[in-house]
This record gives sequence, C-alpha cells and structure tokens, in this order.
Amino acid sequence: MAQRPWGTESRDYLRQITPRVINLKVHDTDRYGRKVAEVIDPVSGQGLNRAMVEAG
Repeated sequence: MAQRPWGTESRDYLRQITPRVINLKVHDTDRYGRKVAEVIDPVSGQGLNRAMVEAG
C-alpha cells in the first residue's frame, strides 16, 4: 500500500478480479516457513499474478 502512486489502485483491481473461491499452486517454502504460491482462478485457470501483470 505504501508503493506510491499506484498501491491503492493495484489493491482495488486485485479485489475486483479475485473470485470467491481460488486454488493455490504451492511452488516453494521460504526460509521463514511461508508457502510461496500462485493464486489461480479455478474457472478460467488463469493465475491472478499474470492477470495483474497483463493489466498493467
């Protein structure tokens, strides 16, 4: 959110494109034990990270 000037707009767009149900494709675990995963729309099969990049 502190990433100016587009943090708020980016968050709002992600909220718009995120479906109620998602799939997670776990790729790795970081050094703190957190899962590194891709968020996928189960209907379209598209990753939300890719959708964000394509949207600019």
